[in-house]
Amino acid sequence: MKLSKTFLAIATLFTATTAMASAETSATQYPELAKSLAVIGITEGYKVEPLDYLNLVKVTTKDGKKLQLTPDGKYAIEGTVYGFQDGAFSNLTQKSALKGLAEIEKTAIVFKAAEEKHVIYAFVDITCSYCKKLFKDMSKYNEKGITVKLLAFPREGLDSNTAMRMESIFSAENPVQAYTDAENGKMPENLKEPNIVKQHYKFGDDLGVTGTPFIVLQNGETIPGYLPPDKLFEAVDGFMRNKK
Repeated sequence: MKLSKTFLAIATLFTATTAMASAETSATQYPELAKSLAVIGITEGYKVEPLDYLNLVKVTTKDGKKLQLTPDGKYAIEGTVYGFQDGAFSNLTQKSALKGLAEIEKTAIVFKAAEEKHVIYAFVDITCSYCKKLFKDMSKYNEKGITVKLLAFPREGLDSNTAMRMESIFSAENPVQAYTDAENGKMPENLKEPNIVKQHYKFGDDLGVTGTPFIVLQNGETIPGYLPPDKLFEAVDGFMRNKK
């Protein structure tokens, strides 16, 4: 069987060395899976978590790559898994990842609507032109009853200056003001090692975020890209009305 480019790329990042504790635990719990992972060079520093669909497990490698496999290591699924759930055709991979939202949103930057009708989560990058448009419309979103919770997703990755600047913003004493200042051209001078931003970024990666802005609704529906206030409210309201 010919391995996909993604699997081959992952394999090149690893060498066969003594397993770390997390891999040892996984090897004990999933011995056949560990053997299969070793075939493609994954022998250390990975984490195995059960998924709530198709009896699959998620393997997260030490550099953040993710694989979906059967516990016996015989089969792997690359990409997004879709299926029928609660009478609707759903993105099961994304719904599973959304379970981490409750923890992640604790560090979101919140622009709250006075008369809240809907809540959205928007992955943003402070260097993104359409994120700036979203910010300029923030008061109009709020007037429409949309509370906007911002999550960090530096498009250049976690090793970039953008990621470190965004960490300074999201960890500031007043994050709303810090973000407002940044969008108005006053970027933070100090750079911080990504922590909050790292959590947001990895969560976004699990959801399949590839660009910004990327909007996630409370029911798991997503809206890639920018929408003006009227159109965003119409889209969100429609999705939420049909959430069941």
